Amino acid sequence: MRKPGIASYSGLLFFTANSFIRGLALIAALIFASSVDARDADMQPLHGAIAGYSAGGMISALGEGLTAMVRAEFPGSSLTYEPGNPAGGLVKMVAGKRPFSIQTPMELAIAQRGEKPFRRAYSAGTEGDFTAIAQIVEGMAVQVLMREGFFSEHRISDFQQVIDRQLPLRVSANIRGNLLGQVLTERILNYYGLSYEQLRHSGGEVVYLATRASADLMRNRKLDMVVTAAFLPSARLIEIATATDIRLLYLPPDLVATLADEFGFTTMTIPADTYPFLHRDLPSMTTGFLLTAGRETGFNVAYQMARSLHRQFDQLRQLHPAFADFEPEMLLRTAGIPLHPGAQAYYKEAGLALSGTEVDY
Repeated sequence: MRKPGIASYSGLLFFTANSFIRGLALIAALIFASSVDARDADMQPLHGAIAGYSAGGMISALGEGLTAMVRAEFPGSSLTYEPGNPAGGLVKMVAGKRPFSIQTPMELAIAQRGEKPFRRAYSAGTEGDFTAIAQIVEGMAVQVLMREGFFSEHRISDFQQVIDRQLPLRVSANIRGNLLGQVLTERILNYYGLSYEQLRHSGGEVVYLATRASADLMRNRKLDMVVTAAFLPSARLIEIATATDIRLLYLPPDLVATLADEFGFTTMTIPADTYPFLHRDLPSMTTGFLLTAGRETGFNVAYQMARSLHRQFDQLRQLHPAFADFEPEMLLRTAGIPLHPGAQAYYKEAGLALSGTEVDY
């Protein structure tokens, strides 16, 4: 009988190796499928609340939209949106009273430093106090709105004259606990050498009202300055401009760079043609909202929330005209805050590219 030649052995080895590789791939696929099936079997409807911002406006629509996405993905869920303030929401979540909360990177940066209103420093990561589920909004531009009448009434042309002449400026710092409004307003005034205390001493006023209420005061000429973060162009600013003359305050580039570095903003330019009342390009910053989870938020709960955000992403796009161009990859841009292991596991399974937010688990 003829013995097999070298070519025959090579073919046999090639066939055996390929069969072995295909077998391994099949085993891996079966293991993956069984693990996913097991996880699906463990999933239950989501309950509790997302600690959020003040009632009304885009942020409430966002919060309600998130809960609708969860209900669509996991029928029977009763997760709700709870209005409040981002600082208080973070504290509740870290204490295990809420599974999720919403903040901007700025509030999380302040929390990690333990600055007011937080009583201690909070740490990010699986061994810390909180992790990220996703970024749920991006691209909101910081805008400092001022009543034009304030300048004409006091016969001044720029903001530095407000400080030099100690004029009675009326400012809204948003609701207490909304650090974006409070801290940015204070830092901008500080840049020009003015503190809240000095402002009050000059006959000015600092009020703590939500953006909508602040806009109403400005329309009625009872407020001179408010800091907001909104998509361009802001419908609210356009609406105010129909009732009273307004301007956007020019922020010096060095101030913008400092704030961006400190609070995780992205620098940008507001084009002059954004509003009829804007006559030149303005340096500014953009920010967004993160959905965060506490250390007591379980693996499956975080996994299910991430899955809801991703699989129901078209619902998110429909919540606001500015959301229409959002892409799922936005979910992973969490400003350096590590992902919750459950969220990370889902994103890996879904094939989303992770970068810089992975954790070991």
